[in-house]
Amino acid sequence: EDDVVKCDPPSQRPIYGRWRVASQLYLMSVVLGYVGYRMANPDTDPILKLVKTALASPEVSQAGIDPKDFMAQFPGELRLLYLGVAGLTVLYQGGMALYYLRRRAAVEAAIEEDAGT
Repeated sequence: EDDVVKCDPPSQRPIYGRWRVASQLYLMSVVLGYVGYRMANPDTDPILKLVKTALASPEVSQAGIDPKDFMAQFPGELRLLYLGVAGLTVLYQGGMALYYLRRRAAVEAAIEEDAGT
């Protein structure tokens, strides 16, 4: 009997509470890091490169779009896109982290219930 490892019953140990909160915060930091990198290095942005390539086509000139005017405005619009992604990430991942933090007992009970069935 001394060789048997005794564990707390599942209801007395945290199953995924800390991990779920930490995973949301980790994901948020990864996305915000990517957004920060893209905003700090706009010249290497693949979207910007794609747009520059597309503007070089003759169809763009025939459509009446001035590539110089477009490229003067597009980096600012791209910056707004990245700020929007950052804002939505903070709202969603931050909200999920708060949800898991506040509803830890209910989430763990639901996991135990699913594991038992």
